[in-house]
Amino acid sequence: MAVLNFPHQGVVINGVRYFPRKSLTHVLEDKSVYEVVAEDGSSLIAKLVLLEEDRGTGIKGMSSFDRETFLSQRWGPDPHPNVHFPLATAEQDGIGYVLTRYLAEDLESVLLREGPFTPRQTLHVLQQIANALTFLHGKGISVRDVKLDNMLVQLDGVQRGQVIREMILLKETIVKLFDMGLAIHPDMHFLREGTDFYGNEDYAAPEMILRNAEQMENPHLMDMYSLGICAYYLLTQISPFKNINVQTVIALSLRDLFPMFILYNDTILPFSLKKVISTAVSYCPLDRYQTPQEFVNAFAAEIPKEK
Repeated sequence: MAVLNFPHQGVVINGVRYFPRKSLTHVLEDKSVYEVVAEDGSSLIAKLVLLEEDRGTGIKGMSSFDRETFLSQRWGPDPHPNVHFPLATAEQDGIGYVLTRYLAEDLESVLLREGPFTPRQTLHVLQQIANALTFLHGKGISVRDVKLDNMLVQLDGVQRGQVIREMILLKETIVKLFDMGLAIHPDMHFLREGTDFYGNEDYAAPEMILRNAEQMENPHLMDMYSLGICAYYLLTQISPFKNINVQTVIALSLRDLFPMFILYNDTILPFSLKKVISTAVSYCPLDRYQTPQEFVNAFAAEIPKEK
């Protein structure tokens, strides 16, 4: 990935000129992300995309910038309390600029710093992401990149590095799903799909790796698989497929065996929750929960009621 610098002279987006305040390389994995400030003093986040690379024949097969632009223009930046599309996008000199809000922190960073979530904390996250997915699926949008680092925590007054896990159950805490660079919608006919694997190998459903056209006819179910992986990761702090080459036979066989591993070999989780998660990550899409809320309801039913 090319490392891009935000121009010192600024960039005009939707009639407003933004200037770089600081690079966020130290807190974000993507090295082409900046905090930017408008002439009126408002602060946002800008992600820079090299359009030649993004619109080329790379692993995604189609432009993440164009997907996000389409969704932002069609539904606006915050079409649902748990969804964040870009505030605006712009092109200049072969670089795409994607403006988003500055939220507290992504859930993977919280998990790695603070440790596993309790079942009740996990349920709170799952319910909010299920709300987001229910809304998106209802609009015909499949995310195909549901993962913890694409879930941002919004809580007024909370700064990066602050203990967040303990605040997850507060009603003021909002978890937002963002980054729609792999999303698909029926009206995205102007974009072409690639034939190679794309996505995050840690969370990808088997049919996404195989590019199985028949099983990919309902891409919503790929989101269901990824949501199951998110639940397992939150509860155990273990990313089951991390650093495994998705193109290998081993990667697919592990995904085939993973539900059985959860049920009979995993010693971390209660058996009742093992059954729920193993269903969510079933190898066959039709064996999974068919809607986000169905998954959340099954998960909630196995958590002891508070006295």
